[in-house]
Amino acid sequence: MRHMSRKRVALILLALILLALPAVLLAGAAAWLMLAFDPDSLRPRLLAEAARATGRSVTIDGPLRLTLFPRLAVAAEGVALANLPGGTRPDMLTLRRAEAEVALWPLLRGQVVIAALRLSGADLLLERQNWIFARNRPPAAPAAPGGPSAPRAPAFRLDSLVLTDARVAAAGETVEIVTAIWHAPAARLSAEARWRGQPLRLTAEAGVATTPWPLVAEAAAEGMTLRFDGSTPGPLRWDGAEGTVSLSMDRTTRLVPLLPAAAAWPAMEDAAWPAMEEVSLSATLRPGPAFTALRATIGRADYGPARLEAVRLSADSPEAPLTGTGSLRIGQGRLALEMTGGPAAHFWPGRPAAEWPLRVAAEGEGLAITANALLLPTGRPGLVELALTAADLGTSGRRLGLALPALTAVTVQAGVRPDGDGLRLSPVSLDSAEGDLAGEALWQPGAPPRVMGQVRGRRLDLDAVIAAMAVPSPAAAAAPAAPRPPLVAPPLPRTRSPVGAPVGSRTGPAPARSIPDLPLPMAWLASLPAAGQVGLGVGELVLDGVTYRDLDLRADFGTGTGTLDPFAVTLPGGRVALRVAATAAPARLALRMRSDALDTAVFEAAYGLPRRLSGPLEIDLDLAGPAGDLRGWLAGATGHLGLAMLGGRLEPAMVAGIPPALLSLLLPGGMPPDGIAQRCTALRLRAGDGAARIETLLIEGALGRLGGTGTIGLADEALNLRLLPDLRIGQVAVRGPVGVVGTLAAPRVGQVDARGAAAGALGALLSLQRTPDRRLGALAEELSGPATALPDCAAAMTTARGGRAGPVPGPVPGPVPGPREAAAEPASRPTTQDILRGLLGR
Repeated sequence: MRHMSRKRVALILLALILLALPAVLLAGAAAWLMLAFDPDSLRPRLLAEAARATGRSVTIDGPLRLTLFPRLAVAAEGVALANLPGGTRPDMLTLRRAEAEVALWPLLRGQVVIAALRLSGADLLLERQNWIFARNRPPAAPAAPGGPSAPRAPAFRLDSLVLTDARVAAAGETVEIVTAIWHAPAARLSAEARWRGQPLRLTAEAGVATTPWPLVAEAAAEGMTLRFDGSTPGPLRWDGAEGTVSLSMDRTTRLVPLLPAAAAWPAMEDAAWPAMEEVSLSATLRPGPAFTALRATIGRADYGPARLEAVRLSADSPEAPLTGTGSLRIGQGRLALEMTGGPAAHFWPGRPAAEWPLRVAAEGEGLAITANALLLPTGRPGLVELALTAADLGTSGRRLGLALPALTAVTVQAGVRPDGDGLRLSPVSLDSAEGDLAGEALWQPGAPPRVMGQVRGRRLDLDAVIAAMAVPSPAAAAAPAAPRPPLVAPPLPRTRSPVGAPVGSRTGPAPARSIPDLPLPMAWLASLPAAGQVGLGVGELVLDGVTYRDLDLRADFGTGTGTLDPFAVTLPGGRVALRVAATAAPARLALRMRSDALDTAVFEAAYGLPRRLSGPLEIDLDLAGPAGDLRGWLAGATGHLGLAMLGGRLEPAMVAGIPPALLSLLLPGGMPPDGIAQRCTALRLRAGDGAARIETLLIEGALGRLGGTGTIGLADEALNLRLLPDLRIGQVAVRGPVGVVGTLAAPRVGQVDARGAAAGALGALLSLQRTPDRRLGALAEELSGPATALPDCAAAMTTARGGRAGPVPGPVPGPVPGPREAAAEPASRPTTQDILRGLLGR
């Protein structure tokens, strides 16, 4: 029994020794590896295996290290993997340090299981599909006679990869990887990186490594996410990928730091094109590659007062038409949008150049707008056709918060097409109940760009057009609208001396100026954005309740210059032709105006002016001078003004601004209530040196003739006139020079001929007598003196016209009795008693 017990103990000890032997051997091997094994002896084997696995040469410039505790690990420094022949650099991959943790038990079974591979300082270049390796596999061993052998587990497996401080370059771009972690067998990847200075977050899950490779990948940057959900033929292979690709972003400006070329896209944020918000794009990817089920949405995009909302774009396939819907909000109104375009594949890289059509329609708030465009193969826009219809454009404008003209039954059509380097607008037309216009225009690039155009119309009611141009605010809408100023300003009030005031006396503040201080903004010519020529012709134009006819205008303009020639229009009363030329530097304005027979009565009535003169007025105006304001222009102007009228009548309102003292000298009996019929009126002024000098002045009518000489100051409005009357009022003949001084706003009588004043006083007394005394009349005639030498109508009107021929009054029928012949007996000078008798009416 004792013997059996010893035997059992020996067996147990032997079993324990046998069991501990592997551990002892492993411990001994580990001790030998740590003390005697040189890891560099593995370098040739490692390099050969790496070359066989990749088909590329591998180098390790740094030392190799081997550790057993706490786990088996191999580390190498200065590792490089060769690139394809002809690559842009010798090495596809360089590593500062690589460390691999190897599972020990699988290694004993002939399997290499890398539990963790840590790479730091990696520099990877991807080009020419150099990520596809040609493995050098040994020839397969013959099958065993008993049939095919059972499948063996893979000889190599990587369970985890950790990448830090790495760089990946591809297609001229570089991604900096802060950290990346990859886990098998689910092939999950998470990474933090930077691209073009922007932080990126990358996640991917490839599932089991089968063919095709299932892949869900997502790249996220601030405010946007790019996602792929599908499969690929293998890692980093996209030629046969299928799945769904989607991109979402809170605003399109997120793309600018990542895609600098996107800064030039219209959807980017700048002064004219604000960013689109809540944008998403998606498509189904098919091998080829090809996309189907293309979808795009835009939540909103603000364009000034307008907002684009809920835009949906779709195409069933790359060759199918691109369609879309959405809405455009402006003010309180909304327009529904519909779009139809050509195939989406038109914009695919490598697609042959072809035309691409686009149609956009907008409807709502009483408006219907369509736009048809054609994108040329060159990428430039081709023909663009626009059409608009509206029942009431003004009402639609108020709803949309836009200053649109109050036109009704409106139809607008326009075509825009390339013309050389420029654009041609042709045809363009507007038809409405208020008027119509049609024409064409050409824009050509340059410095400055050039614009040529011509617009014609049969009728245009600008009063209706302008009525709704200014959209009132809610507060302003409640207040009554201020009346719009008339086209022609009413005359400025004049200061007159009170009746009975001494000649030359003044009361109250200084009189106002007659010439308004009206700015002439020549400087705006220097800021003209273009040069060119534009013509306008309208058969009938209504403005401020006044109807103008046969407007013919041509404007030539350039940087700092502008000319209106011709500028002809038929005003109420007659046709007027003008020529206006202006420059900005130096500021200068030249004005020429001519009218052959302007009916002043019709003209004054049309503009609500006091009726001062009735008859066919001929105007000949030509003035030029430095232009800052109207006063300064007149003060420095040179040229002339000529006025001529055949026949006509001086109305009572003509004398409204004449001081009573002067009026009593010229018209002792006052102005007749029905005016004074005229035979001719002629005036010509020569401007220069700050004054207008009278070259001719003749007013001849039923009461006689009035001439004069002198100057009118254009800078200070000072008067220095010498009037020469030769008038007969009743039985009184008024002759003798009368001086007029003061200003245009406040004229007053200067020197008065005493004899003429006495004659005027006698004439006033005679006008009170029922039977004027002939002897007093003779005395008044004697005091008036001899008749003043004044030109006849024909000569004066020819001078006023600047020498041009024109109609003149015919000869006066029969002899014209002079003042002396009109006075009867006695021929002798009256005595004092005769004068008293005449004064007492006896």
